[in-house]
Amino acid sequence: MIKMSINSNKNNIKKIIILAILLSMAIILGYIDKLLPFKFYMLDIKVGLANIITIITLFIFDKKSAFIIGLLRVIILSLLFINVYNFIISLAAFIISIMFLFISYSFLYDNNINSYDYRIVIMSIISAFFHNMTQIFVVRYITNTTIVYNLITFFAVISIITGILIGIIAMLLIKRIKYIKNIDNFN
Repeated sequence: MIKMSINSNKNNIKKIIILAILLSMAIILGYIDKLLPFKFYMLDIKVGLANIITIITLFIFDKKSAFIIGLLRVIILSLLFINVYNFIISLAAFIISIMFLFISYSFLYDNNINSYDYRIVIMSIISAFFHNMTQIFVVRYITNTTIVYNLITFFAVISIITGILIGIIAMLLIKRIKYIKNIDNFN
């Protein structure tokens, strides 16, 4: 009984350490994304590099861990680098996109979690699309202007491109992480 408790505590400590490292990586990637000078109106056009970490966290841990890492990333980056309006836009977009990431994960990876293939890319595209569409609708609400609706097609295309890029990178990293070290024992 005591030995099981010690092993359980060791696994919890390992999980917390890995999640802290993943959060740090997400913040750094989010900052790098912020440095890229693509801005249109109140909308940032970003690749979404930090979403690589969210997807990796989802696959090596669980939905709860991925949500916490993503939420903390949004909050920390918002406190450091952006204003209240951008925080509202980022938070709303994060919540909607992670919800669709989880829904697509549930449909695409029902009980076949050991297969890391194109489905990760599909999940990434879906998440990127809903992230960008949410940003547009929140900006429309904040600014009370419909001009942002003219950007829907543009941002839909950007979602596909960035979703593919982020999905491929996440897929390759997940395969590599699973190959190097079996992290399943942290679940």
